[in-house]
Amino acid sequence: MATVALLHREFNRPQRIAMALCAMLLGTPATARAARLHEIVIMHDSSGFELPPCPSCPTVFVGLPRDALPTGKAVIVTGHSVFGRYLGLSARRLAWTIAQISRNPEFVILDTCYGAQAELLLEFSRQGVLAGSVFARPDWVPASGFDYDGVFADGEVTSAELAENLTCCRGAESPRPISNIPASAIHQLDVMVSSTRSHAANCEVPPLVHYLPNLVQVRTPGAAGPILVHIPPTDLPPRCFSESPNRSRSPGQTWVAIGAVILVAGYLATALGHK
Repeated sequence: MATVALLHREFNRPQRIAMALCAMLLGTPATARAARLHEIVIMHDSSGFELPPCPSCPTVFVGLPRDALPTGKAVIVTGHSVFGRYLGLSARRLAWTIAQISRNPEFVILDTCYGAQAELLLEFSRQGVLAGSVFARPDWVPASGFDYDGVFADGEVTSAELAENLTCCRGAESPRPISNIPASAIHQLDVMVSSTRSHAANCEVPPLVHYLPNLVQVRTPGAAGPILVHIPPTDLPPRCFSESPNRSRSPGQTWVAIGAVILVAGYLATALGHK
């Protein structure tokens, strides 16, 4: 809601109507396409993450050259990721690799940590990947990966079925929802990122969910679930951390503070003992 309010302050009504019309025109195709299992390409790295339970799906290693990549109608990406590096690749390189498999996939599943990031999703558009929907989490994903229970049972998969059945994660006692980001929402991300960062100077951003890099969760019209936006340190003044009650010390900062207290206490004890 806070992000939508930022958009309303940033743009007047005619501009917002134009953005909505563009999203409708550029959005998901009206007829959902089903991807058969042999058309769903699973791209993985060597991190040991569990692969989706789909023996009929072709699997490829993320580092393969272009001429070794198969074509398909959908892509599942699984492996280890952090901000800026996805299965060991940059956002641009991963998006480019997906584009070699399909430029119009029915869906892309980012079964990896922090996959629902604006940086990566924007690269999809720049590399010409127009996915019907992108499914990803805005936080960590265990090595067991997403829960695909019943997803591959019918021999084909659609975005609508994934939106209903795909959860995070296998073996979890309390399943977590997965963000469903259609093409129409991705087309609006440039505006959303610019708006969020421009308001960061006044500390008018949601609470940080990750420090260094500074990541916030935003809601984009049309997307089911949050998307991560990176706020560069130069755009977020230090006073934002001290003035906002919603921002707490990160775990790393807490342990550094505890360590500093222990060192000072040890020094004082040693000094007093030698008096």
